[in-house]
Amino acid sequence: MIVIRDISSGKVLQTLSGHKSTVSSVAFSPDGRLALSGSQDKTARLWDIQTGTLLMVLEGQNSIITDVAFSQDGKWVVTSSIKFSEGSEASIRFWDISNGRTVKTFVCNMMGVNSIALSPDGKTMVTGGSDGKATLWDIDKNCVECRAFEFSHAELRAAGLQLEPENLLPLWEQGEQLTKEELGYIGKPSNKKL
Repeated sequence: MIVIRDISSGKVLQTLSGHKSTVSSVAFSPDGRLALSGSQDKTARLWDIQTGTLLMVLEGQNSIITDVAFSQDGKWVVTSSIKFSEGSEASIRFWDISNGRTVKTFVCNMMGVNSIALSPDGKTMVTGGSDGKATLWDIDKNCVECRAFEFSHAELRAAGLQLEPENLLPLWEQGEQLTKEELGYIGKPSNKKL
């Protein structure tokens, strides 16, 4: 169940029910009208926030969904998953929300993607992985030029993408912002092919 509250008053504005297992992630559309939820039931659900209406169920991910995100224009969404059991895969799927179809899939050579974030122009994505790597993806080139940033820390749970003047890629691990020394710069990625 997802509960949407007014921040100032704490009043419940909407309750969204429909997932058959734990909800792992929720994202709002850029215009604030829609919410996308991802769940351990292997589905993502698109909701109208004002009415609480379920607009669409996105099915096809064969493992639990760990994170969801909207593109800046609100026309497509992204879901990520982890390799949970034999036969499942860690993947990232791009969905067209006008028809609910998968438009692109990246199958990952890692145990899983815990978190995803998109750049404002929708051309770049960063993921935080179960393997302790933050990976920078070129969406248009289908990840031909992926770059991985390795950390000595445990798995990355959340990622925030913001290209700052110094081209620093801020990432948070389990709620703590990493220092510049721990993080490195986009210009110094590992050259490992993923």
